[in-house]
Amino acid sequence: MKESYDKVKKLVSKSGHVVFLTGAGMSTESGIPDFRSKGGLYDREEDITYYLSTYYFQKDPIDFWRFYKELFQLEVFSQYRPNRGHEWIASLETINRRVTVITQNIDGLHQQSGSKHIVALHGDIQKAHCPLCRREYEMEYLNKMDTPVCEDKEHTQTVLKPNVVLFGDVLPGFEEALQSIETCDLFIVMGTSLEVYPANQLPLYAKNRMRIPVVLVNKEQTKMDIHFDEVCYTTIGNFVNAMIKGGEE
Repeated sequence: MKESYDKVKKLVSKSGHVVFLTGAGMSTESGIPDFRSKGGLYDREEDITYYLSTYYFQKDPIDFWRFYKELFQLEVFSQYRPNRGHEWIASLETINRRVTVITQNIDGLHQQSGSKHIVALHGDIQKAHCPLCRREYEMEYLNKMDTPVCEDKEHTQTVLKPNVVLFGDVLPGFEEALQSIETCDLFIVMGTSLEVYPANQLPLYAKNRMRIPVVLVNKEQTKMDIHFDEVCYTTIGNFVNAMIKGGEE
């Protein structure tokens, strides 16, 4: 593992623009559960593709918010804080190095850690907006009422829509993600099993189309490991320790 760590450190040190793709494993060390793990969100009896869809939000916004708040435990979500992984990525951005974070996570922890260039493929759970006037609201406001509505006098009965990508929504930011890869010289995947399309195509785009080094950091093997130049099977915390201190972790 030390040899892989050393190679990754050299790649990072020489890079002028690093692009990261992060997934659920990035935030588990902040206490946020991996929704795709056993007992997680995708292991529930309810059909979340229905209850977390734009169709259901429009059909029954009151029950949508009940389900949404219960599912994501919104009342305690603000207690989560960035971990060393988020902070390390943010610290890499210097005068001579640009960093872009493409994240599948909706927790907003990359934003909190200070990263400046973020493509949140699936949105941000920390906010919601009025579908009519587009005004945005923060988490504190969303937790003040069971079904949050717009404060604007003209839209007081308009139910807010979460700033997350619901089933049935168009995936925003994917073109921006591709564009960032086209200008980078290193692509690092951290904490994702690469099972979700189309995000799992981004490493292939970087490797095969742009011909740049691609690195995978994940606790477990994925079906796409063969496509990476360097693979580190470890936790985010151990990887960051190795990047900062060096040596085997």
